[in-house]
Amino acid sequence: MKTAIYARQSADKRDSISIESQIDDCMALAGKEPYIFSDRGFSGATLNRPGFSELMSLVRSKEIDRIIIYRLDRISRSLIDFVILTDELKKLGVTLISRTEGFDTSSETGIILLNILMMFAEMERGAIRRRVTDNYYARGKLGLYLGGYAPIGYDKADTIHMGYKTSCFVPNSDRVLVEEIYSLYVNSHMSINSIAAHLNDRHIKGKRGGGWTASSVRRILRSPVYVMADKSVYDYLLSQGCVINSDCAAFDGKHGLMSYSGSEQRSGTKHTSFCGENISVGLHRGIIPAPLWLEAQSRRFASVPSAATGKTSWLQGLMKCSCGYSLYTKSYKGRIYLCCRGRKLHLCTDKPCITADELESLLEPMLESRLKLFFKSYSSPCDTTSSQADVIAQIDCEIENSETRLARLQGAQLSECIAQLEKLRRQRLYAKKQPPLQDEAEAISFSSLDFESKKLVASLLITRIELSSAYIKLIFT
Repeated sequence: MKTAIYARQSADKRDSISIESQIDDCMALAGKEPYIFSDRGFSGATLNRPGFSELMSLVRSKEIDRIIIYRLDRISRSLIDFVILTDELKKLGVTLISRTEGFDTSSETGIILLNILMMFAEMERGAIRRRVTDNYYARGKLGLYLGGYAPIGYDKADTIHMGYKTSCFVPNSDRVLVEEIYSLYVNSHMSINSIAAHLNDRHIKGKRGGGWTASSVRRILRSPVYVMADKSVYDYLLSQGCVINSDCAAFDGKHGLMSYSGSEQRSGTKHTSFCGENISVGLHRGIIPAPLWLEAQSRRFASVPSAATGKTSWLQGLMKCSCGYSLYTKSYKGRIYLCCRGRKLHLCTDKPCITADELESLLEPMLESRLKLFFKSYSSPCDTTSSQADVIAQIDCEIENSETRLARLQGAQLSECIAQLEKLRRQRLYAKKQPPLQDEAEAISFSSLDFESKKLVASLLITRIELSSAYIKLIFT
């Protein structure tokens, strides 16, 4: 019997048992010269770990028939992952033994105990996740630092506030740059793109050493971290639908603000709306006077572009310049030209070798043939010699049998049954639509589609189109 020991440690902590200790403890059950695998610094939330992957590779090649672990959660904290794993180990005839929990999967009792313990491990993981989230929001309400990089214009300094160890933003020499951006936008009435280009022309680097984009400038103009927040800012943010966690009296015209929100609240409103943002008065001093910051918000909202309709080319959203920036279209004297957003920011000197209408003409025959292949590959898999009613009845019977089996299965077999059920449901849909679908596949032509349909088909069949002055690189899905 060839044995393997597996150990994992997420992080080096005083109350965390080391990998070496786990291995030493498991050696008592291992016998002579076991395989040893370990992962240091990897979470138990996923099985995608180098040491564990190497272990499973030997298991699947039948070189290991027993695995010893210090504790269950050293392999996984996910109940679903663990159930699938133990099902695979059972099929391969591999026994799993937990040193501290005192069981192995060579018996039915061991398997039952395993599932119960993993259920509790999953509950513990969910509780930890909730505690971390609750702590994040609790710290945010107090105006404490919530992690990440300090915004441009500030450095971080360690401090203690209300008994909490935290960090505080301290203005640095880049505060002058932040003040200039606000002044150019509000007082000189420069556009956001023009400000980004202006900074790039002066070879001023961004926070992480890169060039300036409209997005990076807009982020600074939007951020409440810079404002010397007073009552007028309090009233403004309240009117925008913010959740304000500090009293109005804390808006003293000196301190900046901390804002935070869940990703679901940001969706679709990045760099624009404040609705749903949680706002607290921070420990740091603001940089931008309240009247100037409010004027920037007023102008920013007034200049928010309407959602792009993309009516000039059905390839919009798929085209990229060789420099990495997206290409947009511009109509001039009956032609549709491609323009790089990087050129507007003075970061790109390349120019596409083709116009948008020429590119459409070039790609249309390719998409025509790929569309036919698409319909052909999705033609009905049902037996065409049977009547449609008989085929549907047969599929309904198979669906009913599969649904009955679901209640008796678990692990990998459950996943396979669900996949088979979905396949049968698709076959039923194909069978119901078989005659019109075949007719449509023969008659359809990409060139006959309307603009929106062409745009949809292109987005389904093409991943990206990269263009430069010398080449066109087309990547299909």
